[in-house]
Amino acid sequence: MKLKAKHGSADDVTHALKLLADDPSVRYAEPNYVVAADALAPNDPSFGELWGLENSGQNVNGTTGRADADIDLLSAWDVTGGSSAVTVAVIATGVVFGHPDLGSALRWTNTGEVAANGVDDDGNGYVDDVHGWDFVGHDADATIAARAGNVVGVAGIAPGVKIMPLKFLDASGYGSDADAVSAVLYAVDEGAQILSNSPGGADHNQALRDAIAYADARGALVTAAAGNDAVNTDATAHYPSSYDPASSPSPRRRRATAAPHSRTSAPGRSTSGRLGATSSPRSPADATTTSQAPRWPGRT
Repeated sequence: MKLKAKHGSADDVTHALKLLADDPSVRYAEPNYVVAADALAPNDPSFGELWGLENSGQNVNGTTGRADADIDLLSAWDVTGGSSAVTVAVIATGVVFGHPDLGSALRWTNTGEVAANGVDDDGNGYVDDVHGWDFVGHDADATIAARAGNVVGVAGIAPGVKIMPLKFLDASGYGSDADAVSAVLYAVDEGAQILSNSPGGADHNQALRDAIAYADARGALVTAAAGNDAVNTDATAHYPSSYDPASSPSPRRRRATAAPHSRTSAPGRSTSGRLGATSSPRSPADATTTSQAPRWPGRT
């Protein structure tokens, strides 16, 4: 028999269960919990290569991993797959939304700007910045979150978020500190809650450090690549990942030991690379090739 109790101080579920349990004619009483299907691995063909997300001990590029040396992505998806209310600013070489694993639905939109009217409608200093900004070309053409379950390429950690593309690196992977600062400030002022910074190097820049502190003060989470050079960044600084309060997800080895250059123990990305923060890919497979951290001129 199923009973439905009205929630309230007199008829809450706990009290109802006690009353029923005390009734000798009732064999047992228990809550009728709401359950949901557990998240399943998506059908994206290259998802299995992203061992940092879900590691079952699978063989990737000739190396067998250690099961559960990952971020438990499917368990995280039981909580959320990302919300369109969350905007992630990708500060790198731009985002190709025409790629089949991305799509325009992920694109952040500046609602204060009218497209292609040649006017800075929202007064932020950038004309027609409807979907981000290209700090290299100084225009609006800057077009983490690969769609999951679309039988294409890979799957992003949070496929439900919006992506704000901020290009400050050119096609060769070079950019300036000044443009990096501008990109960080733009992201924060336009409401991005998460800032993903791909490049890095050995030179300290106070303006960039101040920009990151500004982002933190406004409640944004700033992440930065720890680098791919096996350098202990506690001993040898790597910027911007060595700035406080930047968080630097560290690449992790497939057998669950953190790489020696990691500044934090947060699980990082797979060496398959992150889709979207690259130059224009020719196919879904191109978006999962191994990539190195972009560099500023004069940096190592």
